[in-house]
Amino acid sequence: MNQTTIFKYPKDFIDSLKPCWVKFQNESELNNYSPYKHKKYQRPPFPNYDNLGKLVETVFQVSFQQEESRPVSIRISYIDPHYLKYSEKILHETCPEPVYFGSRVPFNITELRRMAPAIDLRAAVLLVCEESYFPNNPRDHSLIIWGIVHQGKEWWKLVSGRVSTAFCPPNWLTLSTSEPGELSASTRGKLLLRMMNGEFTQTACNDYFLKKPLKDFFLSTIDKLNLEVETDNAGGKIPEDIYKCLYPIACYSSTLLSILNLSAEKKHGGCFIIVDDDLSADDPRLANRIEMKYTLQSFSAWDIIKRISIGAALISELYDADDQNSAEILVTTNEIESLIEKLQEFREFVAMLSAVDGAVVLTKNLRVLGFGGEIIVSPQKLNSVKFALGPDGEDLENRPIKNFGTRHRSVFRLCSEYENCIAFVISQDGGIKAVRRIGKDVIVWPDIHLSENAL
Repeated sequence: MNQTTIFKYPKDFIDSLKPCWVKFQNESELNNYSPYKHKKYQRPPFPNYDNLGKLVETVFQVSFQQEESRPVSIRISYIDPHYLKYSEKILHETCPEPVYFGSRVPFNITELRRMAPAIDLRAAVLLVCEESYFPNNPRDHSLIIWGIVHQGKEWWKLVSGRVSTAFCPPNWLTLSTSEPGELSASTRGKLLLRMMNGEFTQTACNDYFLKKPLKDFFLSTIDKLNLEVETDNAGGKIPEDIYKCLYPIACYSSTLLSILNLSAEKKHGGCFIIVDDDLSADDPRLANRIEMKYTLQSFSAWDIIKRISIGAALISELYDADDQNSAEILVTTNEIESLIEKLQEFREFVAMLSAVDGAVVLTKNLRVLGFGGEIIVSPQKLNSVKFALGPDGEDLENRPIKNFGTRHRSVFRLCSEYENCIAFVISQDGGIKAVRRIGKDVIVWPDIHLSENAL
């Protein structure tokens, strides 16, 4: 399908956000998440159309502001004090105690820009609601900033790939921005809608990574991992249905996604190319296409991932057992925590390699072959690529490659010439593209955002 790209603006964001919010709330209630079972459950407040517009427009405009030559980063949540008290008393949901301002602060660009240096987007959020929620002005529907909540950095660590688990933020409509023209909306830490470079990112990477055709590339590796975990299965203590296709794929995929997210966070750009497991750095199939400046030997996270998968499944089985062995649970938990630390060190090290000019090359089993790779495929006649408008890669849009930089064009040509690889290209703005050849076409999944979790 060929079509002209239509850029998105705050008005489009406003019109799209409420359906995303309603869908999330409906699905949460349908899935019977515990607070929603309560007979007195009330949905959290959502602004009327005019105030939603003011929230979105203001945060979007703030994204273009600077404070001491630095871009302004800010996070706000639309919530009122009455709902906070209700959710804590009736639903037994807990959140850090808000800090109230001595007097309410107008919600506008100037105030957000002034406050931004004191509000660490990774840990704190400004609280916004209508003036009418306060007794003195019941008919005043203008927006005010009434407090701050410091939620800590644990959720940010999970979003950025530094940890695997964390308590999610509350079910509040939250808007954030960290760079010019970027705007994200979330609730309970789940991304509802994101706008960047005039385009929406609405589908989380879980959909991209676990659906065809990207899934097909990793399928044999996941099967191999499951088989090896089953073979090494702690002396047969773990029933097959507990771990098969659950712990291994979660640990494997989170490792890959964490590497990409950690690299994107640095904002220096980068490229990761993943090839078949049987390749080495000097294999002609690779060496004739990528000239590696620095090669590495026997550096992989494969065994760590297997041991974590087995340990996690074992703990699940021990907790479900009638005769729980607390000592064994503690020992296994400590072992897993130690392994997770090693895995995180691997993730951060591999992400760091992308700072060197050139590509980082890994095999499917996450064995690092080298970095500083220069793509040396002969230029072939490749005038355009297909941009996927969804995870299944069926709805496509032609894009001429002349509109892209050198790094992107080199990757497009590599994938066009060598089908047995997949590439992830990271732009300096932090956007991440997946590139793979399907049949005769080079397919690009733009700004896949790599996490359904968000600040």
